[in-house]
Amino acid sequence: MVGLLYSLFETGPKQFFLGTAGKSPNVAEQVWSSFTVTDGDTVHVAGERAGTRLVGFNTPETFSPQCTHERELGNRAKERLKELVSSPDVQLTKVACACPTGTEGTDACNYGRSCGVLKVDGRDVDQILIAEGLAVPSICRGDRCPRTPRPWCGQQS
Repeated sequence: MVGLLYSLFETGPKQFFLGTAGKSPNVAEQVWSSFTVTDGDTVHVAGERAGTRLVGFNTPETFSPQCTHERELGNRAKERLKELVSSPDVQLTKVACACPTGTEGTDACNYGRSCGVLKVDGRDVDQILIAEGLAVPSICRGDRCPRTPRPWCGQQS
């Protein structure tokens, strides 16, 4: 909770379009809201209890890193995500989390976070951060996700 409050204070609100996966853009309800960047792969939508875990990638941890290099890289990923979302064209689309049936929205599924895909200027944020070396791919299938990749303490540049 302290980290979340710190994040809200540190980053301030950002307006964005919130869509829902699987609906036609002509039919989908357009909802404008605000969010803050929590870390390199999590944002927090104003008014929601928990954050939104961005899917398709993993960034280094900032709150519980395994080494100094991971913390430093995690801070760089967070700062880069803040830069990316400063664009006027930001779209967060909520998607189903890859969790066992009945666990979505609980601590057993992404620590209670929802899941989403974030695009900036029409580009997937995951591909940008991966290309810049600030994230690694992490693709879930069905209701299972691979072990969370955390390669940063083994390789330092």
